[in-house]
Amino acid sequence: MAEAAARGHAAYIRGAGGEAVLSDVLTFLLIEFAPDDPGATGNRPAEVAHRVVRDAGGALVDDPAGPPSTLAARFHIAGDAALAAVQVARALRSAPPRMALCTGEADPRGSTLGGSARARARALLRAAQPRQVLVTASTAVMASPALPRQAELVDHGIRALDPATPPERVYELRPGPGDGDGDG
Repeated sequence: MAEAAARGHAAYIRGAGGEAVLSDVLTFLLIEFAPDDPGATGNRPAEVAHRVVRDAGGALVDDPAGPPSTLAARFHIAGDAALAAVQVARALRSAPPRMALCTGEADPRGSTLGGSARARARALLRAAQPRQVLVTASTAVMASPALPRQAELVDHGIRALDPATPPERVYELRPGPGDGDGDG
């Protein structure tokens, strides 16, 4: 099942009655732009992020619970989401947004809203400092093979992101130098 999740495929989980239920594994990338970004002209940061997400195979999703300055995207492959985060950070190097990456199952009814994974991504984004990309441990494991050579994952230890959920290991994704195209 872990290999299927790493490749962005569906995984089987146990339903309430013990039956095997097909479940999509999604990775959410949340990007929060600085509201007072002096280097931003017009809507350039959002346009760059939209293009990168689309080119990496992600889909933009509405996030009514997120701040208005946040763009939310979902990916079926964690490595694609991490690569998109690296490309956004490199493309917006003068004023990189803070970002969060979290992988989990879609809602049990097959919705792409992502329920708890999306809520954990929001909590992770709140914990991020400006210019920082935070990643959950499960996402880091699945995404690390897809990262450019100069990007790195730095362990930030175990953190309680939300009082209602157990603490989890968090990594910082540092994009490293590059030209913004993900080649490193």
